Amino acid sequence: MTEFITVEQTRDFLLENDGFLLLTHSNPDGDAAGSVAAMYRILKKLGKNVAFSLDTLPKNLAFLAPEQIVPVFSDPFVISLDCGSAKQIGGIDGAEGLRENVSLSIDHHAGNTPFAKYTLLDGGKAAACELVYEVARSLGVDIDERIAECLYVGISTDTGCFRYANTTPQTHEIAASLMKTGFDCAKVNRLLFETVSKAYIRFESEVI
Repeated sequence: MTEFITVEQTRDFLLENDGFLLLTHSNPDGDAAGSVAAMYRILKKLGKNVAFSLDTLPKNLAFLAPEQIVPVFSDPFVISLDCGSAKQIGGIDGAEGLRENVSLSIDHHAGNTPFAKYTLLDGGKAAACELVYEVARSLGVDIDERIAECLYVGISTDTGCFRYANTTPQTHEIAASLMKTGFDCAKVNRLLFETVSKAYIRFESEVI
């Protein structure tokens, strides 16, 4: 049975342990990839041993995690991000047992089916990246341009560039705080919302 924990308890868990493996759901979207990439950089800033494994990212998200970071340690503390259930977890070819050994789940889906030892869950958040942002703030980690970019990707994609009903005043406040770090927000928005593949254009033309 999972134990639901707070942001502060999540902070303590991360500070007290080491050797983390970050995972997210199959076919990762912006929030999945952004939360993993941001948490990876946050934990590295704390001097932690951390790795992640992802399914292949869409071309417009590849800049978040250009290469897999393979763990060089055994028996990791597995952290799942943006996963509503264990069966959704991807990026674990040859290591299916990891689904049954998740130490911490950080998620924002109201329909979450608890599967981890500890769960940080807030169904009122627009994106898992909002929770990762709060954890980073609680840890006292400096949110630099790269971390901010990753978090912004997750928040902006899960809110449809702030158009969906899940967008809250706090969502805008977090996004504004991230933009103040100076990352190229316009470039990120072009990649996420204005770039389509030739194959998609051909498909769209056929439909029309």
